[in-house]
Amino acid sequence: MKVVIVGAGLASAIAAYLLQKKYHDNIDITVYEKNEIGGLLRNDVVNGITVQLYGPHVFHTTDNAVRDFMLEIFAKYNITWETYYDQVFANVENKLYALPYSKLTGLSQDEYYYKIIEPYTLKQWGYINEDAIKRLHQLDYYTTHYHANASFSCIFDHNTFFNKIFEKCHIIHKELSESELELMDADIKIYTGYRENCQFKCTKFEHELSSTDQSIFTVNYPDLSYPYTRIMDFTYLANDPIKVNMHPICKEIPSNNNDGIICYPLETPCKDYNITYLGRFGKHKYLDMDKTVKDVLDWFNNNIKQ
Repeated sequence: MKVVIVGAGLASAIAAYLLQKKYHDNIDITVYEKNEIGGLLRNDVVNGITVQLYGPHVFHTTDNAVRDFMLEIFAKYNITWETYYDQVFANVENKLYALPYSKLTGLSQDEYYYKIIEPYTLKQWGYINEDAIKRLHQLDYYTTHYHANASFSCIFDHNTFFNKIFEKCHIIHKELSESELELMDADIKIYTGYRENCQFKCTKFEHELSSTDQSIFTVNYPDLSYPYTRIMDFTYLANDPIKVNMHPICKEIPSNNNDGIICYPLETPCKDYNITYLGRFGKHKYLDMDKTVKDVLDWFNNNIKQ
């Protein structure tokens, strides 16, 4: 069985794991990744603190199959999965409001929407993205049934996770397009990268050390007077924050000039080739991590598993 996968992020890792599990040594997987493996989930360590390079990534799901599957991978590779509860606040006129909405917020639902949700989404995307608004406005986005024991954040080394899954694959650090993949000789051709001639929203990530302690992992800034949409203080990504004088933070700044990192696919039509598309960029949809895992599981169960 010969397999070619373009991209080495979450969708690619899940696909590789499933195929290796089914075919064992009777499979040859080649992965094309122009950058480092791990995609947007890559991290670093600053002052002994895990820093996510491309925004906050907290895994949460209400899906039993997704939760159990991830636990299977973690158990296989002896990766720790600890309890973690993600809290997000919005800074509006120098006052913090907890997300999502509740009666304890101190705002009416209309005030909450027009002061926090709509301006934040407009600032981040450049237009009123109804799908993004729905995600921000719903309770399950923050406190899903398995949220408290289903976090990817700071609990294991992302690089170790991807390295262990891809260790039996041939990694080629080269860009490969959809059209080039279609012409290759392989039994399975999977594309998880940026689609050709499709539109994406770019974001800049400015990392620095700050003496300011914001006392929580993520604070959103809907107000246009701030250039950034949110600030992450990675000191609070762990269950037991490390006491430091200088906090490793990241400011997430939306870009309107296509400079920065491609993060969000925009709803535009894409040309399809005779290959398999998986994940956020392959499907060209704004998928959370658990939805990405489910996307790959569904593909595998419907097309490969017998």
